[in-house]
Amino acid sequence: MAFAVYRKSVLAWLRTPAAAVTVISAVLLLVNAVFSFTVAASQDRDVSLIKFRKGQGGDWRGNDPVFMFSKASEDLDTFRSRLPDEEAVNKTLSAIYAEGKRLGLKITKGTYKSDTIKKARISRYVVTLPVEGGYAHIKRFIAYLDATSEMVVIEDMALTKGSASGSVITIQLSLSAYYR
Repeated sequence: MAFAVYRKSVLAWLRTPAAAVTVISAVLLLVNAVFSFTVAASQDRDVSLIKFRKGQGGDWRGNDPVFMFSKASEDLDTFRSRLPDEEAVNKTLSAIYAEGKRLGLKITKGTYKSDTIKKARISRYVVTLPVEGGYAHIKRFIAYLDATSEMVVIEDMALTKGSASGSVITIQLSLSAYYR
């Protein structure tokens, strides 16, 4: 019987405006608590990631297109400033030719072509050289090309022919030398 009286008084109270305000306030507090815990945890992860990236030399601006474009432009300017000028590239190509001769290789006249990547303001010589000699000498020549500090890249290399005895081989080398 006491329970029935209590139940009637609770139901009567729930029909009052004060009860509506109390229930709405309790629901809002509950939603606010759940929201603040989930968002706060997410923000803490983001802040930790930003601190980590800054500590590791990364950049917290992430995928901002304006930042990425300006950074790419800056990187391209730095790269371009480190490229040799045309005169230095000609000296490098002469040194490559001289090294081949020093190694006893026969380097016949190749083809030279110059082109420019206008948007990047970078130029390159594309040089195709037929190189003939012993395997060991050609191997040393390729190692020299690989070790050169200039912006020379071996684009392609193909064995074109070898002698019947196998002591002399001919390869076709395509090199690109970049300059500003």
